[in-house]
Amino acid sequence: MTEINKAVNLFNGVCQQLGGEPNPPYQGEVNNYHFSRGIEDEQPEFWKQYGDFVRISDGIDFDGIIFHPLSKEDENNIFLNNDILSEEKGFYNEALDGFIVIGSNDTDTFVFNTENKKWEARDRIAVDYVYDSCDTLSDLIIVQMERLKKRHGL
Repeated sequence: MTEINKAVNLFNGVCQQLGGEPNPPYQGEVNNYHFSRGIEDEQPEFWKQYGDFVRISDGIDFDGIIFHPLSKEDENNIFLNNDILSEEKGFYNEALDGFIVIGSNDTDTFVFNTENKKWEARDRIAVDYVYDSCDTLSDLIIVQMERLKKRHGL
């Protein structure tokens, strides 16, 4: 079993223990996407890990912890959440240039930092402040799972 499989299965297990339901796997194609905001089109490390993640669970949305799905039918998908941050859409924040926004919790924004290739939890207001910097998406999911368990006394 891969690290991402382990991380997602552990997170989903905690969700189910607390009464939640895991998201089904993504069934569509995983392709490159032009995120704009200074992000190069080719992001093989991002797509490798995020693609593996959504093939297990098309996003996570439980108890305020969100990892955006790829499914374009979902109104909270990764594409819409990044497009809205572009200059053309009006919610541009230059502090997010170079970051692919992958989700959030009550206080943080989860990003893939295209410069250092880290998966990070950054303060929603003071984006320069990094709470967690992980080498893999699996590690970031595990950090969020541990916080969820602590919040619920598990």
